[in-house]
Amino acid sequence: MSSRSVVALLLFSACGASQMDFVLDYTDAVCSYALDCDDPALRVFDGVEDTTACEAVLGPAVLGQSQDCALVRRSARQCLDALAVLPCPSDGSAATDNLPPTCEAVWRKCMGGSNLDDANEEDG
Repeated sequence: MSSRSVVALLLFSACGASQMDFVLDYTDAVCSYALDCDDPALRVFDGVEDTTACEAVLGPAVLGQSQDCALVRRSARQCLDALAVLPCPSDGSAATDNLPPTCEAVWRKCMGGSNLDDANEEDG
């Protein structure tokens, strides 16, 4: 079983289908972006030299942050669209330090203080 399959299985058991779809799509998009943009030495240091390793690290992290949250579908789509056209940082900073602001509005009504943006009430 591939690590992506394991991540998908874990995510499916922890959240609804649309949330799982977003987490998988987001993880794939961020990993592709980071692998395209980040310095290879940084990737080696972080232990994410390829897509499989990146997704194995990022998927559970995103799931943990979004647990007990509601997905804002419109913001989720805007986030994925913005990631698709995001240029690599020109200042040499890590790609994951330059993610689109719209990605911060994907989750709302999080329980337990892990809210990524409680103020966003759009359900889109």
